[in-house]
This record gives sequence, structure tokens and C-alpha cells, in this order.
Amino acid sequence: AAFGWRCIRSGGASRRPASSCSGYGQVSPKPWHGRIVPRSNTAGMLPRLALPGRRFTTLGATHDVHHGLLDISATSIVVQYVTISPPRRCLAYHGAQLRMPQSPSNVVEPAPAASVVLLRDTASGPEILYLRRNPGLRFMGGYWVFPGGRVDPGDHLPGGDTDAEAAARRAAAREAHEEAGVRVDPADLHPVCQWTTPVSSPIRFVTWFFAAASNPETVRVDGGEIQDHRWRRPEDALGAHRAGEIQFANPTFALTTRLCGHATVRDALTAVDTWPREALLGRIHPVDGGRVALYAEDCGYETGRIECEGPRHRIWMLDTGWRYERAFC
Repeated sequence: AAFGWRCIRSGGASRRPASSCSGYGQVSPKPWHGRIVPRSNTAGMLPRLALPGRRFTTLGATHDVHHGLLDISATSIVVQYVTISPPRRCLAYHGAQLRMPQSPSNVVEPAPAASVVLLRDTASGPEILYLRRNPGLRFMGGYWVFPGGRVDPGDHLPGGDTDAEAAARRAAAREAHEEAGVRVDPADLHPVCQWTTPVSSPIRFVTWFFAAASNPETVRVDGGEIQDHRWRRPEDALGAHRAGEIQFANPTFALTTRLCGHATVRDALTAVDTWPREALLGRIHPVDGGRVALYAEDCGYETGRIECEGPRHRIWMLDTGWRYERAFC
């Protein structure tokens, strides 16, 4: 029981521990072995869990699936069923029993994408430009992000261009202009990392992240895909995230964390140039009080053992707040 039990309510995931379910009903004395039922319609990207008596409940919330906050690649699951006065139901599941190997045929091939962290100098230190995506969007709706998007065919040079990084640079610069009205030279972008959406997501990207200095007189969002913008010091952005005022996906949170503590944009970009060029693909595990994303350098990445002894590279996504942990050579 190292991972603890988690509560899932009918119609979506609850962040509350299973103990909060106990007031509504009694936990069944024995685990029940269920199965995941695929959903085909758009709103039903979420799998449904088949309950006893031919009843079903949706497993997970939309943003959990799309953004890798909960790895539900399982084809079967062991749960304990909690009865609640009809028609409400509550489920509790054990994290260690949730993650199952996923068939390669079910994994969506990630599309190439690019994003740029735009920084400007201020008297109080560097600020980052964040854009708020339309809450109605299927992917990352309502999240605050860096400018970015898909690498289009037109981002490649004519004649069979195969330079993926160069195309990603052009895509990042194009997206900065399309989404925020900010012009940057692709040659001025500093490579940061590649980040791939978890395999459990039905929408996946492998995203090249760059950083660049930029101090435009104005930022112009399109009012469609992007609805708002904000320049924030990374420390202030993390404070707003901690207070629940804004939503971040894992890459935004991690890179914002790493860009804290610099006096100038030049200092920040100099630091970025020393960072290893990592390719990140997280594996998400439920833990008591939330979830954790493990990355390749982490001692638990291959085994799924959270309480392992050794290097750490993980993002803790807990009800009490998020934390990015890097402790590896």
C-alpha cells in the first residue's frame, strides 16, 4: 500500500484520497477486477470502467488524459468499489495496480511541434511571455503556455529538407508571430530540450523547446486559439500556479522552474546554453495525494518504484502543490 488508494467519482477524477470516499459508503472488502472499455466519440476520449451489474463510470478527467497527468494506459484494473446513495458512486483504486503495459498498436505517433520561451528584461528581473489557450480547445484548453504549435510542411525548405531542428526553429518563430504578434529570428533561438507527450495520451506531440530574448512594444493575440497573454517573472508565475490561478502542463512548469533566479535575460540564456539537450518522455504514476511524472534519468523510471534509492528526475503533481525534482549527474 505504498502508493495509497485514490478516489474516482462518477463523471470524472477526484483529487481527494480514498479516505474522503468512506463517508459516502462502505469500501467493498475485496478488490474487484474490472476492465477498461474504449470510447470512440470525441467527448468520450476517456475510457469507461465496467462495474459489476453492467454499470459504467468514466475513468479520469479530460485534461488528465490529454496532458499526461494520469497514466491510464491500462487494459484492466483492480479497484475497490464504494457504494454511495444512488445514483452517485465512488471508486478507489490502488496506484501500483493501475499501470499496465500498453500495446504498441494503441500508441499514437507524436506529431512534431515547436515552442519558444520568450524573455524580456525588467527592473525586477527577466519576465516570460505566457499565452492562455482557449478553454474550449480539445488539447490543453485553458492552459497557460509558451507560444508554439505544430511543425508544418511549409517550415521545411523545398527539395526534401530533412533538418528537423531547423524546421522546428522556423515553426517556433512562425508560431510566436501568429499567436502573439512577436517576431523573432529563428537563428536567435537557443535550443532547450525536446519533450514528448506521454504514451497514454490520445493527442501527442514531440516538441522542440527554444528560448529567446524579445521585448516587443505590443503583444497581439488572435482572440481565437489564444485568448490572453501575460508577462510574468518565473517566480511569480509559479506562485500563481501554486495558488491555483493558472494551469501549467509539465514542460511549462519545469522550464519555468529552471529559469528562476537569473538577474538578466542574458544570464538566463547563458544558463540555457549549458543545459544538456534532454529528450523527455514522462511516465505518470498515481501517488498518495496526487501524481508523479518520472523521466528517464530517474531511478524509478523503468521499474515504476517511486520510493527508489538513486537519481531523481521527476515532477510531483500533488494536491498541496507541484515540485520539480532534479538530482542526477
